[in-house]
Amino acid sequence: MSLSISCGRDERQEPDVRTFAVKGEVAAIDPGRGTVTIAHEEIQGFMMAMTMPFKVRDRSLLAGVDVGDSVVGTLNVSKTESWIGTLKVIRKSLNPEGVHRTSQP
Repeated sequence: MSLSISCGRDERQEPDVRTFAVKGEVAAIDPGRGTVTIAHEEIQGFMMAMTMPFKVRDRSLLAGVDVGDSVVGTLNVSKTESWIGTLKVIRKSLNPEGVHRTSQP
């Protein structure tokens, strides 16, 4: 009998990629660089709560997301990089859409 246990790994992902749940508030968005800065709660089994930028491979995940929005998603972590794999707004901010988006050269 074989027993398979997945500890934070999404088996649909490439090998050696761990997946963690992320919850927090969007502090900044830079669509040009493909990053979203999130003031996130503790990421269980990975890092303490902090505010930091995350790479977003699929920039379509940023559509409809604004600074101040509360979000949940997944953080994928490989040996060489990390990126947001999913992102969903669970509460919209009171700020008008797009007002706080940044784009740096």
